[in-house]
Amino acid sequence: GEGIGSERASEETKECTFAPRVGRGPRMARAVSSARTSSRPSVDAPFPDRLYADGETRYRRREDARREMAETEMASFPFQPAINDNSRAAVEAEGYRPIHERVGELLRKKQEALAAARVQVELENPDLTFAPKVNDASRAIARGLEEEAGDRRSPVERLASGERPGSAASRGPGASARGRPSSARRKSYD
Repeated sequence: GEGIGSERASEETKECTFAPRVGRGPRMARAVSSARTSSRPSVDAPFPDRLYADGETRYRRREDARREMAETEMASFPFQPAINDNSRAAVEAEGYRPIHERVGELLRKKQEALAAARVQVELENPDLTFAPKVNDASRAIARGLEEEAGDRRSPVERLASGERPGSAASRGPGASARGRPSSARRKSYD
């Protein structure tokens, strides 16, 4: 198992001739890193390295001075919030709950108030009533079909009974599969 896989891998890599040299970096990177580690660059270091180290030192000193000034300023302003008596009394009250615990209840109350206001507006506006207008020809067709089917109940009664239009019970006796009595003829309603 494993021996065969390692033999195959060694055979495949046998033809590869590239071998990287590791262990030493570029000359400039070594010089800069050595200059960074020493606090004071030596006189023997090349001029660019000494100049870079000097810039790093100055930057560090400026940052230290800036940090020290900020710390001194912060020490002179200790934070102590001033809470007025009304706020303190509200927090210490028995029934007080923080807002994060009340947010669901507050949102529900807001939605209920909006829904109540919407209903109130609808009730007050007489133009917001809907009553479909059915033309006389359609009404006559519907009455004629009801009479032919032999169902004398009102549409509300038929719907309340749960019968589906076109079922055998709603068609009545002598009705064909299409929902009309077999003796029904097409009438003209003009």
